[in-house]
Amino acid sequence: MTHQLREVFRDLAESADDVSVPPGAPTGTHDLWRRGRRARRRRVASSVLVAGAALALLGAVLPVVGGQLGTTPAPASYDENDLAVPDQIWAPSSWAPTADAEDPPGPLAMVASAPRRGAWPFSREHQWFGVSAVDQSYSWLDLPGQAASEEARAISLSPDGHQVAYFLGGSPPGPRTEVSDPWMASEPQSDVVGLAVLDLVTGEVARHRVPTRFGLSVTATGVDSGLTWSQDSAWLVANYGQYMRTLGGSRFPLTEAWRPADGTVRTLLESPSDVESLAAGPGGTVVGWHDHRDELLFVSLGTSEQGVKPVPLPPTDMSPGAPSFNPGGTRVAFVGARKEGVGNWPAAFAAPVSSDREVGEPTMLDKRWLPQEVLGWLDDTRVLVQAHRRNDKVVQPPLQVLAWDVTDGTTSPGIVRPSSHEELDGIEIATELLGQPLRAAERPGLGLPPWPGTVAIGLLLSAVAVAVALLRRARGRRDERTPAGGSAG
Repeated sequence: MTHQLREVFRDLAESADDVSVPPGAPTGTHDLWRRGRRARRRRVASSVLVAGAALALLGAVLPVVGGQLGTTPAPASYDENDLAVPDQIWAPSSWAPTADAEDPPGPLAMVASAPRRGAWPFSREHQWFGVSAVDQSYSWLDLPGQAASEEARAISLSPDGHQVAYFLGGSPPGPRTEVSDPWMASEPQSDVVGLAVLDLVTGEVARHRVPTRFGLSVTATGVDSGLTWSQDSAWLVANYGQYMRTLGGSRFPLTEAWRPADGTVRTLLESPSDVESLAAGPGGTVVGWHDHRDELLFVSLGTSEQGVKPVPLPPTDMSPGAPSFNPGGTRVAFVGARKEGVGNWPAAFAAPVSSDREVGEPTMLDKRWLPQEVLGWLDDTRVLVQAHRRNDKVVQPPLQVLAWDVTDGTTSPGIVRPSSHEELDGIEIATELLGQPLRAAERPGLGLPPWPGTVAIGLLLSAVAVAVALLRRARGRRDERTPAGGSAG
């Protein structure tokens, strides 16, 4: 039997439906027939295994990827009295779900900024995310109409965790006529045209547009968002000015209070340049550092009445940070500075406040800590302070969140944050929820990029293509072995 005849018999055996040797086959072909049948079975089994593996991978990966890339709607139901702030915070995965007005995340316990990978392999930029007060899940925030200007990218979470405020973007009309002077601006200087508030439960967006021709001049960098909520989450206070036609110039700075529920707008200060670091105050007030930065200015949100109270601070060249009042309004905490040698060092202070808002002698956090900002009060005596541990051998030690008991000076762990000080920025807490005990939190999932889904689909299509090719090849060979007329000559 020639080599060509052996190949013909083997191919015939692979494509035959009957497992028996054809009648009249030459002697010695039984072994060839069995080998051909085994080869055919192996190919069919391999195709089935590849297709099964591809389907299994697809079924395992796509639900996970879909969950990671999908949106996170607000919880269908939850107990308002069971909302809580987690005892830890992490930077979320770049592929964590994105919440927006159509799929709001529900009440948030915290917001912060973290680096998120972009569409390109090595692109990263800081974006805002929120931590749910219901189930401590994480989601990136997509705020409708948010201004793109870098100085206006900060946001502010309301004390009850139900609203997020931000600067509204748009296209100011600019000048109505051309100007010949090159020093006169011929186009808008900012895309900020007002304020906006996203309801995190309903997804509704309230907007307050300010008449402006060249855009609003705002400052919202670092720990100062430029936006301040009242303690009852009803009023939003903002500082802004109007850009002039002169390039870079601004004028008409003012402090304005806006109530998103009914659109009420009230001017609190018409020249706020001598007031810094506004924050919510007790009894329906907003409070900031006045003039020489050693006085607190109280402004009533209901009547715009003002009152100034001195604070006995040590002399320093640094301005204090935003004041934070405890729930009872009997103490105020803030980050200031103290003299040491010829330099100034950051220090956290807490001072008693009387019923008529007189501020007493402040106490100071242990000098071993270099505070950055006050995040809120756990109760009337313990305040959360974000700080570095002083270490002259380390350029910038990791940030920690301490629970400082202002009555006895002791500190304990507050909210655990990532060890790298560069991962998170601008942490803001729903301070009203700090009245509940901190809730034990679990690290969020790592998340998955869309690549596994793409790979799984590619494997599935490849398996189907291989199976189809094998079937067509087997049928083609069988057709080639069938003589014309349907019988062998």
